[in-house]
Amino acid sequence: MKFSLPYIDQPIKFWQEFASQYREFIFEIYFPMGEHIVPSGRPQQPLTQLYSFLERADLSKAVLVNPIVLPKPVTRLKDEILNELLLLHQYYGVNQVTVSDLQLAEIIKKELTQYQVSASVLMRIYSPEQIPYLQNSVDSLAPDTAIVRDLQRLQALREAFPGQIKLIVNEGCLPGCPFRTQHFFEMSSDLPLPASLCQNLLRAHPWLRLKSAWILPQHLYFYDNLYDIIKLAGRVTLQNPAQYLRVFQAYLERKSLGAHEIGTGPAGLTTALPISAEFFYQTITCPKNCETCSFCREYYEKYTGTTF
Repeated sequence: MKFSLPYIDQPIKFWQEFASQYREFIFEIYFPMGEHIVPSGRPQQPLTQLYSFLERADLSKAVLVNPIVLPKPVTRLKDEILNELLLLHQYYGVNQVTVSDLQLAEIIKKELTQYQVSASVLMRIYSPEQIPYLQNSVDSLAPDTAIVRDLQRLQALREAFPGQIKLIVNEGCLPGCPFRTQHFFEMSSDLPLPASLCQNLLRAHPWLRLKSAWILPQHLYFYDNLYDIIKLAGRVTLQNPAQYLRVFQAYLERKSLGAHEIGTGPAGLTTALPISAEFFYQTITCPKNCETCSFCREYYEKYTGTTF
């Protein structure tokens, strides 16, 4: 099992000890490109230790160039981005990049052949009919959150895409969330604490949190053969090193965690609720007729004592 993990701003000793114990399991540690070139796609985070990590941590590294939209046309940004990628490769050996823009993926593949290119979850790849669009410009992709809890659609994408599948297991966004684009745009802005735009919806219908795009470590076996790399989101939620290690180790060893313990986002479960294998399997194999089905709502009511 290989992992794609977020960079958190820790002294080099943390990363050296982490590498000595877990290097064989790490596909990449990903970090954002400088905000002066493109927004990171998330609220700004500490990066005081980043260059020490890049210089001295014996781990494969990947750079993110994946705001939900680029601030300028690719033709006006490409030279600066390509130059930064070249410097990261020459000085620190970085050779993996995650992008949210397909034009940028095509340019990097053509101009910097030393780079492996990954399609961000924000590229929203969810169907085999989209694979021809990629035109061999990406080596891996993170499927859209809309299909993370849909085994049939995930299997279809797996069969259609010849590259590697990175499965994000703890993001927690609602499938097909209508607020997602604006939310990620605001996280790329200069707002110090962007609001989570789905909160009014979740206050009215909190059982929807049971549908959001998380997979618990103890339920990974349902996804065997559907992914190549486990990806943890959590540049914000896993900044505490003890929590970072606890969540990573749980997914590595498939130890049980609650849905409120995995570093999920604001649409995930925030309080303890038992998630049985039977319940989870039903939610990843059902026909998604949520407008006529009460299964998740009744499960939530049963374990919280609330009625809607």
